[in-house]
Amino acid sequence: MITAAHAHGAEGIEARVLAGITTIEHGTLMTDEVMDLMKQKGTYHVPTIIAGRSAAEYAKIPGYYHPLVVPKALEIGTKIQEKFARAYKHGVRSPLAQMPGFIRTVITPRNSVIWLKRECLRSKPCYVQCR
Repeated sequence: MITAAHAHGAEGIEARVLAGITTIEHGTLMTDEVMDLMKQKGTYHVPTIIAGRSAAEYAKIPGYYHPLVVPKALEIGTKIQEKFARAYKHGVRSPLAQMPGFIRTVITPRNSVIWLKRECLRSKPCYVQCR
């Protein structure tokens, strides 16, 4: 059975990986130790780059979010992409880097693919399909 969990924090990610989850969505605050565990268990990381980028961009629009949400959206939004680059370089599996057809269905906006290529795949070939 293929399973997925939305998790940002290291403790939540670790608990789900130990429980046998197939993919972690977001993974924003994962640590090197969690990345090692994900590698060991073969867990995939699906970073949802477009969600983080969008949240950070919307946070810049006055009144779009409640004032208490703005700092978190600005901070977490950009960390998703940074963490994906780090996890990828650490050797954590990602369908975004290993399954070209998956990118076409999950990340449709062209900008997400550009961010993926720019931040993560500089040293390796990138087979990306866009609609």
